[in-house]
Amino acid sequence: MELDYTLQLICLQLQNKIGIIMLYNSRYAIIFLGLIGICFSACISDTKIYAPDKFTGKISQYTVQTMPFKVFPKDFLWGIATASCQIEEISSKLIPHIPHAPNTLTSEYLDRFKSDERVSKMLDNWQEPGESSRGYSQAKQLVDLAQSMGCNSYRFSIEWARVEPKPGEFNQEVIEHYVELCRYIRSKNMTPMVWLHHYIDPIWFMDKGGFTTTENTQYFIEYCNKMVDALSPYVDMFVVTNQATAYAYKGYNRGSQMPFIKDDIKTSKKVAHSMLQATCDVARHIRSKGKSTGVCHQHVQNEYKEHPELSSDLNDGKQRAKDFYEEYTKIFIDFFTNTAENKDLFDFVAVHYYSRYRFGYIDGYGKVPCDFYPHEAALRTDDGFRFIDGEGLYEAIQFFNKLFPHKPLYVVETGINTKDENFAIQFMNTYISTIIKAIQDGIPVKGLMFWTLIDNYEWGKNFTSRFGFFSRMEQKPYKRAWYYQQVINEFKKTYGIPSKVSELAY
Repeated sequence: MELDYTLQLICLQLQNKIGIIMLYNSRYAIIFLGLIGICFSACISDTKIYAPDKFTGKISQYTVQTMPFKVFPKDFLWGIATASCQIEEISSKLIPHIPHAPNTLTSEYLDRFKSDERVSKMLDNWQEPGESSRGYSQAKQLVDLAQSMGCNSYRFSIEWARVEPKPGEFNQEVIEHYVELCRYIRSKNMTPMVWLHHYIDPIWFMDKGGFTTTENTQYFIEYCNKMVDALSPYVDMFVVTNQATAYAYKGYNRGSQMPFIKDDIKTSKKVAHSMLQATCDVARHIRSKGKSTGVCHQHVQNEYKEHPELSSDLNDGKQRAKDFYEEYTKIFIDFFTNTAENKDLFDFVAVHYYSRYRFGYIDGYGKVPCDFYPHEAALRTDDGFRFIDGEGLYEAIQFFNKLFPHKPLYVVETGINTKDENFAIQFMNTYISTIIKAIQDGIPVKGLMFWTLIDNYEWGKNFTSRFGFFSRMEQKPYKRAWYYQQVINEFKKTYGIPSKVSELAY
């Protein structure tokens, strides 16, 4: 076993360095790498219902040429994901012809919190997205980039602050912009998957208390229903909220996102409940239009180890974060399993997954040593707190398949932050192989969407991360975009689906 384990690590490192994306079929083969995943917040819990079953099988690794594409359903969605708040321009000062989006990422809003020493120190590394990735003015060009890889699906979100700049005042020009975008996606034979909320709110909504008061949810529901009515002719798949529990945790417990409130567990739970209930209310409207809607949550398995060399405050912070994740898994599960009406509202599960966490990046933005096992450390990404984790992805998919039996699953967000393109391809290959394994085991995985189409604004890191398949301003493809195109082309060949894209040059 020791020899097996050592040779696996050597194989993993060789793959990373020389870009070999293949399965070593020998006796001492690498039998699992890692994979991405879903947006669901959870932890290892003593109560089985709140934790996935431990994966004990084997994930085979394939080359593009050996992937069993017949395993995938013919209508499998090969997509790419974006978020309006991370790619769209937000400043009318910079781009006067674009309707202003007064959301909570504006420098004016962030400056409000600089009187708090903790927040001010954190915000020293933040900047306004500004021109960002020109996702509003060049929305159609970005769709063209997705199509150039052969994608048959495109995930994006609506910027609420731009649609409703003041309470009850809706900008019809902006609404028509998003309608035209969906129409354009359809014209490219792609399926639009629309998120109505992705972390960011209008400033006026936050000034009213945001989701901390039940009364305020009516503003959100009205906005969502209005967009559903406008987009329904061109959109069949909606997701109302992106990671409601993560929104509540980061904004009201960890204090790392707007409104930067720390350790207010009572309010954070209230916010999570308000968002989940509003999600259900909007889901009813979506279904009344004959459209499908998905439930999206963040599931992350966590393991906590106390570090004797750390201060008690840091260890306590890690434990609090672990406890919070576990509690919010229970909130999510109980919300949907204790009320059959809520559970049956949703037609599919939108899964986000990157990797398991080892609790290193916890106390505000303070750096705490991550508890990686040796084989995980060899697969560590540029973030420093994630790793290629196919085993964890499989466990997450299996977990939600049990929670929502017979519901189709879409892995709608997973990605890797790395400038090493061979490492990025290794990650993609591993996660696709994991999904193959899940489908072979009878789990109805119906689509995969990588994060993200283009290098964009990342929380607290501005434009320094590389999750994109294309560069931010030049819009040039990276090698991972070429690889994704090869995968999709082989899938289409298997089913005799015409492919008219030219090979990408990276």
